[in-house]
Amino acid sequence: MSSPSEQLLIWLRDIITRKKMNSAGVASMTGLDKGRVRKILAGQEPMMVDELLTICSSLNVTPSDMGLGAEADTVKATNGESSKPSWHLDPFGNHPRQLFEMGFALGCDFLFLAKTDDLEDSQIPEKVRAQHAGRNMAIRLDAAYHQYNEPEYYDEGVQLTLSFDALYRCRFSWDVIIQFVFFPESAETNLVPTPPPEDPEPEEKPTHLRLIK
Repeated sequence: MSSPSEQLLIWLRDIITRKKMNSAGVASMTGLDKGRVRKILAGQEPMMVDELLTICSSLNVTPSDMGLGAEADTVKATNGESSKPSWHLDPFGNHPRQLFEMGFALGCDFLFLAKTDDLEDSQIPEKVRAQHAGRNMAIRLDAAYHQYNEPEYYDEGVQLTLSFDALYRCRFSWDVIIQFVFFPESAETNLVPTPPPEDPEPEEKPTHLRLIK
């Protein structure tokens, strides 16, 4: 049987998922350390009461809203669907779409390269495309802002909200996306930090007598 603390984490992670957020987004909203939030939500470190209250406040919920009776595999989102990703990796399927879904589901920073010369109808500002003319454009999606990217998937491509001089709803067909780079967070489960080396004791310098005429 799950412990109350496990049920609390299930409840928090479910709310975070329903709000299309991740640990980086929670850290950004609460002002808590990103690594600390990730370890708390992963169940690797205990959570302090003030941290719980801060996280609840950022999610616009109260501790009295806790539904601690639900198990992880039965927790449902408000629309009746499971909050867990429904996709699975398919080597014969659409690779770009699966990589986008993976990056957003993992909640890690990632970037993708797109062929700039084929982005005329993407809604990316012309001056931005002109700066990358003749070469591929790298677009980085930071985990802290994934909820604002609002990805929508179509048979022919994906639509994202991106920030340039303003916010734009940009559309990328699958065939213009040529590469992904992921920046995964380390689990740091069994890592023990190595203490910094101690400064060596300063050597005593011999005293010299100097004769002055």
